[in-house]
Amino acid sequence: MERRFGVHVLFCVLLAAGGLCSTSIHVRAQGTESRTLGTPPTVVDGNARFIVLSPRLLRLEYSETGKFEDRPTFFARHRSTSGEVEVTTRTEDGWRVVDTEEVTLRYRRGSGPFDSTNVVLRFPNDGDTTVVRPSWPTRPDCRPGRACQAEYANHTGQVRVDGRHAWYTGPGFVTDLSGGRVTWHIENSGTDALVLGFRYSASTADTVEVTLGTESAAHLPLPATNGWDDWAVVRDTISAETASDVTVRCQACTVHLDYLAIAELGNSLPKGDSGPYGMPLSGWRHGLGFVKDSTGLHPGVVRRRGWTLLDDSRGAVHRADTTWVEPRHRPSTYRDGYLFAYGDNYAAALRDKADLTGAPPMLPRWAFGIWYSRLYPHTSADYRERVVPRAQARELPLSALVLDTDVKAPNRWRGWTWERELLPRPEKFFGWTEQQDLRVALNVHPSIGADDPRYRKAQRTTDSTLVNVQGKCPRWQGDTGPCVAWDWGRRSHMGSYWAVHDPLTQQGIDAWWLDWCCDASRVSMPGLPPDTWINEQYARHRRARGKRGFVLSRIGASWQNPDAARPGAWATHRSAIHFTGDTFPTWDMLNFEAEVTVREGMMGIPYISHDIGSFHGGGPRADSISDEMYVRWVQFGTFQPVFRLHGHGPRLPWQFGPEADSIASRFMRLRGALVPHLYTLARKAHDTGMPMVRGLPLAFPDYSQAYEWTTQYLLGRQMLVAPVTQPGDRPTTTVWFPPGRWVNWFTGERHQGPMVDTLSVPLDQMPVFLRAGSIVPLQTPSLGDQKREGPLRLRVVAGERAERIVYHDAGTGTEYRNGAHTWERITWTDTSRTLQIGAVRAGRYSGQPSRRAYHLTIQGINRPRRILRYGSDRGSLEDLKSWTYDSGTRTTTVKVPPQPVGESVQIKIQTATDRR
Repeated sequence: MERRFGVHVLFCVLLAAGGLCSTSIHVRAQGTESRTLGTPPTVVDGNARFIVLSPRLLRLEYSETGKFEDRPTFFARHRSTSGEVEVTTRTEDGWRVVDTEEVTLRYRRGSGPFDSTNVVLRFPNDGDTTVVRPSWPTRPDCRPGRACQAEYANHTGQVRVDGRHAWYTGPGFVTDLSGGRVTWHIENSGTDALVLGFRYSASTADTVEVTLGTESAAHLPLPATNGWDDWAVVRDTISAETASDVTVRCQACTVHLDYLAIAELGNSLPKGDSGPYGMPLSGWRHGLGFVKDSTGLHPGVVRRRGWTLLDDSRGAVHRADTTWVEPRHRPSTYRDGYLFAYGDNYAAALRDKADLTGAPPMLPRWAFGIWYSRLYPHTSADYRERVVPRAQARELPLSALVLDTDVKAPNRWRGWTWERELLPRPEKFFGWTEQQDLRVALNVHPSIGADDPRYRKAQRTTDSTLVNVQGKCPRWQGDTGPCVAWDWGRRSHMGSYWAVHDPLTQQGIDAWWLDWCCDASRVSMPGLPPDTWINEQYARHRRARGKRGFVLSRIGASWQNPDAARPGAWATHRSAIHFTGDTFPTWDMLNFEAEVTVREGMMGIPYISHDIGSFHGGGPRADSISDEMYVRWVQFGTFQPVFRLHGHGPRLPWQFGPEADSIASRFMRLRGALVPHLYTLARKAHDTGMPMVRGLPLAFPDYSQAYEWTTQYLLGRQMLVAPVTQPGDRPTTTVWFPPGRWVNWFTGERHQGPMVDTLSVPLDQMPVFLRAGSIVPLQTPSLGDQKREGPLRLRVVAGERAERIVYHDAGTGTEYRNGAHTWERITWTDTSRTLQIGAVRAGRYSGQPSRRAYHLTIQGINRPRRILRYGSDRGSLEDLKSWTYDSGTRTTTVKVPPQPVGESVQIKIQTATDRR
């Protein structure tokens, strides 16, 4: 029998001994901008609980005591539904079956904790049915023919994963092996013998113990390598019969492990690759420092296989007030995970993830201008007399000055006061930046020296529990002083940490750049990844002070907390602009940065910030970058979520040759013009979880080329970007054009997709294309925080109907969360050549103009005969005279005088073919 219930939640409780419950459950929630969340359908079967969060997302929980966890975790904030969910549940031949309209989950009743033998998931995928038997924990097995990264093995003790040396493979390497162990599970290949290869680095000769299965440990000598950036491989041959587990351990060693390579006897050892699943469709990496080209990424939520299991069994849970967390004390049999099954509907997976984990922050408007940063001892006079005036002369839209580590004292790495030789009068400097509408961000290395004036207050706030970690903090310019660090898992230490920040905030610091987490500061609480946790605390601290919550930082986790759940960047989108950091000046790295932005976007991270121009270029580790490389990097940054110039060497246009200066300046002005487009995309990311940079599979999952062109992306829905990442006076770039007509932003050349074309791209151009039927909102670029309300410039590509909604708010503060913002709907009707600018909707915001002018650029129409403006009541009519036409590109430009923002306006273009 099947029954239907008109309730928001139904618990179907069955003891393992028997009983039948067959129900259909309907949950409806409505909403547009802010979606109403409903209570999810829940099925309890003995010690197993299944919660249906969407037709594609289920929570699976197993508790031997039958006591389940309803508190939110650090990762999973909202276990609610948005939209309609229909669920049917039944028992069938000893299995609990849960059906949604998109998936079927089966659990063998009374069989204990979830594993690959008692949980089966089925869902349609690309015209077929995918059958999944998810394993717990979600570690890949190691098998012959694979180089198995050490960071994905099982770790015990104080083992952690790092990336602060060069030339390793995969996303990182294992360090701090003393007293710990690293274990790989080996799939038996049926062969007689296997060859093992351990890739490692060691500054001095050392020895580790290797255990095969249950056999006694054997000692494996490791000769010294030429420093930590040099790697070697030692080999050993074993019997395949003993190869169930391979464990490496030591009692006192200084060894870094990169991977374990396995080959059948007689075959070559494989080399390190990108990780357990190959290069993932979505992926993340703590940072891009110490690598020079493409390397591995940790796999994200969205994968080509169409499903993902995120294990949250060890994640910390929120206390009742939700402002702090506590460990989850559960036995090893406890399971708590989220099973995503989306097929090739990757956008739905990102929406589900955002609903579960929380929204990305709404960055301030100034964050989408140009940030200037350099590892150089700039004085306040440098900024006041040279940097900013020259930027003003070129009309460059600088919005933020980032003060790097030189400006700090008494220690330039970990100081918390000002170096007076560089900033003799801080109050005057911050007063000047405020007059210029410039925001100031400060570099932070999270440790403090005993000679710091704020040290005593920091210790006093923690009852003198800060720990001297001498030897674990990076050294800076010969410094050997004591280094004291925080434990961010303790509330008193967080209070101490903010106590050294707040005086700087009061002086004028508006944003924080947490550089290289964590400087021996750590999170001791089980279930918390340090990087993601501290990023979240920065965001919370800012919101408590009426500012928008974010931090410029590395993401995910650097594995400094061995007691945390296996780290992933599942929650980092809530707080961080990903500072990828410390990159080398190579064309391969420029290409890889484009790919990283795409792949991190594919896992719902909207804000990525690369070092535009590279970090090491012009520093002690690399030569200065060429004019050509500089221009291509600036072009790339123009169409990225965040544009931040940074590096050892020069990064400003006038510090390069005349041609590079001219081209780079033009693209930086274009960046400033794009702010309304970028700001609207940021609001969409905040509301829906869709990234600003969208990998092609999000929009075109049925096309194989969408998976092959990994550095191309959509910036929004209608703008196709293909960065030039190779040298040459007129390099050729191969572009895949998705379905539709695409118009070159710079030349007006048209391409009909789907097709592949090879383009010659001179240095003053970049492959950027608008789809026919698109509208891009622009502004006149200006120095400052980008909040000024000048004419709204609308670039329209004719050929099809177009619609665009443009977002406006105060640009800073948190009142937008209470309705203090507007949406402006703009439509283009191609058949009648009519542009409709709708009246703004929603509330009012601080600084909102009462009238707004519009400058229109409409590409792809014949020469106008007449351009008319109709008022909201169609009673007012004006014959616009301020327009021009370019016959070469078939482009019309129109200036529309200021209109009341509460009224709609219609612009109609008549051509010679229209009836008079």
